[in-house]
Amino acid sequence: MTTIDVWFHVVRSGTSLSNGDVPDSWLDEQVRVLNASFGDATSGAASRFNFVKRGVTRTTNATWFNMSVVEPPSSTELAMKQSLHQGGATTLNIYTLIPGSYLGESTFPSSLSGTNGLALDGVMVHFNSLPGGNIVGANLGLTAVHEVGHWLGLLHPWDGGCFVGDGVSDTPAMDGPVYGCPALGSVDSCGTLPGVDPVKNYMGYVDDVCMWEFTPGQVTRMTNLYTGLRGGVLGSVSGFVSEGLWQSPIISTIQGGAYDYDTLGSSIQVRIYWDGPAGSGAAYSEVTANQPNTYINEVYSVSGNHGFIVTVPASLKDGQPHRAYVYGVDSSGSGQLTHLTYGALTFTIAP
Repeated sequence: MTTIDVWFHVVRSGTSLSNGDVPDSWLDEQVRVLNASFGDATSGAASRFNFVKRGVTRTTNATWFNMSVVEPPSSTELAMKQSLHQGGATTLNIYTLIPGSYLGESTFPSSLSGTNGLALDGVMVHFNSLPGGNIVGANLGLTAVHEVGHWLGLLHPWDGGCFVGDGVSDTPAMDGPVYGCPALGSVDSCGTLPGVDPVKNYMGYVDDVCMWEFTPGQVTRMTNLYTGLRGGVLGSVSGFVSEGLWQSPIISTIQGGAYDYDTLGSSIQVRIYWDGPAGSGAAYSEVTANQPNTYINEVYSVSGNHGFIVTVPASLKDGQPHRAYVYGVDSSGSGQLTHLTYGALTFTIAP
């Protein structure tokens, strides 16, 4: 079983329930619903995740409370999350507010490698979607279940349409969202393909009372992406195999085995970022690599494993936990390669 620490951030416009000041009993019940849903207390496949409430913040800010959700994230969202976010990439931050016209919104594990990725990481849900809320059809806490599914790497079953899919083999093809409470087997939007629409899946849009399932394939995907992108082990994407990132016995050095590269004569630049002072929420800053004050830059001209070493400068030895992120860019350094995943490592630098 893997325990996920949960921090709730109650964002409100005032100190009444109508202004978003939800009681602790709603938050406790939301945790219970998360554990029931991910632990197969209803039906479907059980996951490895156990959610534990570690803390609650309460903030009165009308601008944050009524926030428009846009992509890329607004300066308002960034300011709120930089102020409130707790923990690292394995800590679940849930913000209760009114997220514009949405019931909820979540970052994906892959978002951690983006600008302000760790600071922005987390889930936002409408405060009235919590158990006890007043949104008809969406007040049993399953909005948070759905969004946490995204936070762990799941897509909607219809993402990409009938012929692309959600990266999970046992969620039948689906061409678009379904609403309300359709009977199981009553919708088949991709009629030429096997199976009927998975209308009871937690990653759909049906009413809370009518969704009850994660599939075994979804559990596998969540587990792999949690360990691969949130937990510090590099994964495999589109045939490019990452050999791993691990902590060296030498306290001041992070060592990583890089990429099993299978295209000859091309160049990939490996970049590594550090998350800044502990608890600061700062944007990633470049760390000293095997070339002082620059990126690691290897031209992979032969197949095989290519290693790297990152040395953390002595000035950063604060005795606090930090995270490092690694990803590949093309030979010109102009952008992230979508077929290479990044890795994250939690480490402590001895003071």
